[in-house]
Amino acid sequence: MDIVKYQKRWYVLIEVFWFYWFEEQKRGGIAVFQQNMVLKRAGSAVMAGAIMLAAFSDCRSIKSDDEFCNQLITVLPKRDDTPLVNPGKGWIVYCDGTWDFSKVEEKTWEFATLGYCRFSWSAIEVADGVYDWTKIDSALDQCRKAGKTFAFGIMTSNPTSTVDYHTPKFILDREDVNSLTLLVPNSAYPDDTVPGGYKLFTKHEVNYKDPGEGFFIKLKQFVRALRERYGNEPDIEYIDIRSFGSWGENTHAWLFGSDEEGYDQGICDQSRHDQGVDPDVMKKCWQIYIDEFKGTGIQLMTAWGYGCNYCTNFTLKEPFYWAAEQGVGVRRDGFSGKNGCVSAEVLWSVNKAPSALEMPGGYQGVRKNYNFSAEDLIESPEYNRASYYPIGAYGNDGNNMVKELGEAMKAITNRIGYYFVLGETTVSSSLGIGKPGVIRMDWYNYGVAKLFLKSRVELALLDEQNNVVDRCTLEGVDPSSFVSELDILTEDKANRISSTFTFNKAESGKDYKLAIGVFTERGYENPDISIGNERLPNNWVVLVDMTKEKEYKKKELLSGGGTKVTASSWQKGCVAKSALMQVNGYWTAKADDKQPWLLIDLGKTVPVSEVRLAFGNQIAKKIRIDVSKFKFMGFITVFETESNENSCLSCGFETTTARYIKISFLECMRQKISCAAFVPEVGENLIRNGDFSDGLEDWRAQSQDVVADTDVAGEKGGSVYLPKVGSDINQTLTSTFELTGPGTYRLTFLAYSEYFTTTLRALLKTKGSKDNQEGVEWWAPTKTSELIFDIKPGGWIEYACEITADYDGFVEMAALVFKLDVGDGVWIDSVKLEKISEISGERSERAIPNEGPVAVWDCEVY
Repeated sequence: MDIVKYQKRWYVLIEVFWFYWFEEQKRGGIAVFQQNMVLKRAGSAVMAGAIMLAAFSDCRSIKSDDEFCNQLITVLPKRDDTPLVNPGKGWIVYCDGTWDFSKVEEKTWEFATLGYCRFSWSAIEVADGVYDWTKIDSALDQCRKAGKTFAFGIMTSNPTSTVDYHTPKFILDREDVNSLTLLVPNSAYPDDTVPGGYKLFTKHEVNYKDPGEGFFIKLKQFVRALRERYGNEPDIEYIDIRSFGSWGENTHAWLFGSDEEGYDQGICDQSRHDQGVDPDVMKKCWQIYIDEFKGTGIQLMTAWGYGCNYCTNFTLKEPFYWAAEQGVGVRRDGFSGKNGCVSAEVLWSVNKAPSALEMPGGYQGVRKNYNFSAEDLIESPEYNRASYYPIGAYGNDGNNMVKELGEAMKAITNRIGYYFVLGETTVSSSLGIGKPGVIRMDWYNYGVAKLFLKSRVELALLDEQNNVVDRCTLEGVDPSSFVSELDILTEDKANRISSTFTFNKAESGKDYKLAIGVFTERGYENPDISIGNERLPNNWVVLVDMTKEKEYKKKELLSGGGTKVTASSWQKGCVAKSALMQVNGYWTAKADDKQPWLLIDLGKTVPVSEVRLAFGNQIAKKIRIDVSKFKFMGFITVFETESNENSCLSCGFETTTARYIKISFLECMRQKISCAAFVPEVGENLIRNGDFSDGLEDWRAQSQDVVADTDVAGEKGGSVYLPKVGSDINQTLTSTFELTGPGTYRLTFLAYSEYFTTTLRALLKTKGSKDNQEGVEWWAPTKTSELIFDIKPGGWIEYACEITADYDGFVEMAALVFKLDVGDGVWIDSVKLEKISEISGERSERAIPNEGPVAVWDCEVY
């Protein structure tokens, strides 16, 4: 009994080890595997194994315990690209200058993640050590009531305000504080007596060249009080460090002096606001905030306010590089998209801290002065990779921006900051109830930046009413590590992560929904980070619904991702390793190969229940299929037949877990059919699964971002989504096309564009046996018929056109390809390719000089 007990324990532990082994081999080979296992995943694997040993401590049969590894479900969560509002990114609305958001309209709030205000230090610290927090609290409360977070900054200077003191007077009056009395022009108040001039206002300011030790003492005391008040406030999105320079934007702008009696010389160079700025003083002001807010979870930001960074010396740039390394974000008093001088500075914080943009002069200002348009907005995210975008400025400016650019704002909302989409996910069918389960996920970040908040991924078991019954955190899964698709340093943009999990509160034997969600550390009961997949009202994404269905159809496993094919032999140009992975390929054995075989390595251990084969003129009469988890041992026979005479064969068997599938062709024969079997009838649709009701079955996508959605339908079934330029789908038609002679076909399909008119190409690629093929790869077409379609937004439209299949001799390859050339976001549905008329001339029987004892045109594993 003890032998059996330990045998089954080590079997499970070995399975966990191999799970990680296969995944690491896919990611980068044995060297990467060794590093990751030692440095990153060995602990997880051993802990998972230990948990399993404890969970399986009672003496049961090996078969019973092996269900943990033998039953895996692979799902592709449905995509939902509705514009999302998420923490740590998004649109900013601004108060009206008096800490009031009442002018912000409901439609504008719908876009926003947060509201923003700036305050003067003197308005908060009304006497030495006496603080009036009511203004900040009021603005914060207004944002809370709107369901938003809040960000703010405390200025020590505001030279364009009519208010004199912004650093408290009692501080500037201290003997250990160096202050200035300035005469400052205010651009909001033109001086009618001076052409082009402005009225002058007296301003008492800190001398930022040398503030004096007393300034830093009082600043530290104030920042400590600020941290004690708001350091643990979950609804604070970020705090701006505004303790140095004009408006706290780290320049000497507008700090002009005067030769008049009673005034000091200014510290502002009229042509260069960066002149005289001391980087060490600036960093000392920042350091006070960094030290005080360390460990609180509050994000800090600081502003670049110098204008063109190309015109500024490195000495003033270095503090911003340093700040980004400390996790301080860069805010830019500018907006990118017009030229290289505007807002490129925010790129200094890429992958280190979030960045934010502002609109100098507001939306109306950039529209008037720079002809800022919807096109500029749409192309801007990739230029600056910012996490936060402004909705205009104060007053009604933001409302006007929403009215005029609302559609463009929707188009880029998910590209701002991070945007997580969960791809293919494999999970234990036990759902981890009462014993460890395994989950492997492909996470994609289609935003332009990373997430910079502490975050985690949780699984939950839900009942039929979507109430959470049990939940657990996935160890080792950190969403802040998910790289953006724009990250040039990472080749594989699929953040592929594996973890183990266990639910201990749920009832064994009861059916639940397994759901996944992403959380920040803000203490919410349900996920507070929305992802780009179909979500429940409580923001969970259901992966598996055991309350409705027990069987999950496995997607085609030969569509990529580590699959390899080897064979007993092959003829030149028909190599098994690549043939079955190409849309136009096929494999055939050598003529002297008496019992040919194919070995398919799926790249990972998965449940399989069916193998489908399409033969050439040489078919297999007798066939056997063996499967195993290991390459050189443990094969078991799951299917065998001795009387096949069909060109297409479906080999179904009881679901079993395997990585390797060996197909043995024990007896082969030539098909006893004429060429008529390959002739489509007039009006026959040659496209299989054209309504995508079975997802991407019978289609192949070269890019991983293509998504089939059975719920987004033009007429019935489903549809497919091509998200960006270069996205494509294709279907091989070699076995269904006219065997001989060119023909004319009618292509029809439904489509619509999500945002703007886009350009979609339809290509019919062919190659005939008599076409000139010198220098052409065996799988490549020799002729292509091409159609260009302008796909309109606003709803489903039917597109139709005649297209010619041009090839000479017998058809050796044919494929229909849809490719997105210009624009983003096209849905396609109800694809048909119908033969219009019979070909003229005599049909000939296909010659098969290049076929060995068996020829396989296609192989699919489910």
